[in-house]
Amino acid sequence: MRTIRLSISAFVMSALLGLAPTAARATQPATVEEAQAAAKAARDKADHFDSLGGVGYKTGLERTAQSEAARYEARAAELCQEAAAAQTPDPACPTTTSPPVNINIYP
Repeated sequence: MRTIRLSISAFVMSALLGLAPTAARATQPATVEEAQAAAKAARDKADHFDSLGGVGYKTGLERTAQSEAARYEARAAELCQEAAAAQTPDPACPTTTSPPVNINIYP
């Protein structure tokens, strides 16, 4: 009975505060720049937690920040692929094609 009362009170509190009764989800970045900035911020957080030593590792904060960075990097790559498919190149996307290299081994 206690868990039901607790879950009902959490639902009522979230309704009073104007929050969704489900877990809060962060919105995904809409542009490549936003995704790259979020990935950099997550990598910086992971580096900070790594510098803490065992505390950052044992609490899982470092791994969480690393997975967050990987998720944002994947989102940036996905947005770059969408831009390439639509043939609207985004300047923030890295170019995968490089100019051909002419190697002349016979003078």
